[in-house]
Amino acid sequence: MFKFLLTIFFTLLISSSAYALEADQYWIWKTDMKQQDASLEINTWINRSLDIFLQKKINSSSKRYECSDLPVKYFRYLRPNIFFNRMKRDLLKTGKLDVFPKQKKVFENYNKSIYRGFIWPFNMPVAQTVFINGVFFGTDKLDHFFSSGRRYTKVYNKARKKGLSHQEALIKAIEFGLNTIEERGVLGFWSSGAWSYADLESNYQGLNFALDFCQGKKPIVKNINGQWQRVRPFDIRDYINPMWDEAFNNSYYAAPRYRGVSKVLKKEYCQMARLPKVRKLWRSYHRRLKPHFQTLYLRGLMMIEQIPHPAGQSFSTICGIKDPVMQGPKFWDLDRYVGPSVKNRNN
Repeated sequence: MFKFLLTIFFTLLISSSAYALEADQYWIWKTDMKQQDASLEINTWINRSLDIFLQKKINSSSKRYECSDLPVKYFRYLRPNIFFNRMKRDLLKTGKLDVFPKQKKVFENYNKSIYRGFIWPFNMPVAQTVFINGVFFGTDKLDHFFSSGRRYTKVYNKARKKGLSHQEALIKAIEFGLNTIEERGVLGFWSSGAWSYADLESNYQGLNFALDFCQGKKPIVKNINGQWQRVRPFDIRDYINPMWDEAFNNSYYAAPRYRGVSKVLKKEYCQMARLPKVRKLWRSYHRRLKPHFQTLYLRGLMMIEQIPHPAGQSFSTICGIKDPVMQGPKFWDLDRYVGPSVKNRNN
């Protein structure tokens, strides 16, 4: 029993250092909400790092890499271990991105967030907020995009090598994201008391980037005369959408965490639903919202009660708001949106 508890402790410690466990996109409502779009800095850095990776790690190697190997290798290059993250080192820690709050102070930020209070895990790291492509989201989502995206890609590639179809392989990757390693467990519900649908979205978009890497009609990288070369620029805006915002695409919380979060929302944020800047943001989210394969699949699992439904803990539910502008993603509402369901998770 002691070894088991010790394992859980170190797992949580490692996951805390690896990911800022949760984001608070409500907190940004208390600012002027005029953060600078960070896409230029991130795109410039990614494209430069991708060129260096191809030159130093792939083309200079005596090994011949297949297309499917490259995104996994690149994601690992960006983050070779849980304690080192090239992007965060070069962009976040150097202050090159416009983030909120400006400085990462674990205790101070936690006590100002919606997660405040003596609730397991008692002092949860809170991610800073970044603004890209019209969306506010936590910097932890960039971790999910590359790190969980890498694991999704490995699961997808393994499924394809076994002869599964593209959609069957996508389901395998999505199901992996729901397991005890990812959102159901140490990177989500067990460690933070929150099941984050925004995490799942950024995970899935990381897989989409991997599939765009050197496949499809417009690959980012091609093999030209035996050398892998970037043939078009990567653009982070292709993968970021309103589902990355954890205020709009709210998490499902364990009971103790939900009691704390709902109390803060009622006290400090419900009245802010009338603010023009908040309504303008969510109105833009609704206009841009498009279901894709994962959202439809997850909705199907909600219908058969295989995963928690977030609508009962949404901002509009907690605050008793009927205004459609301040509702969350419409395709999570089983009464308002009709789409395909998933009856068998073992496909």
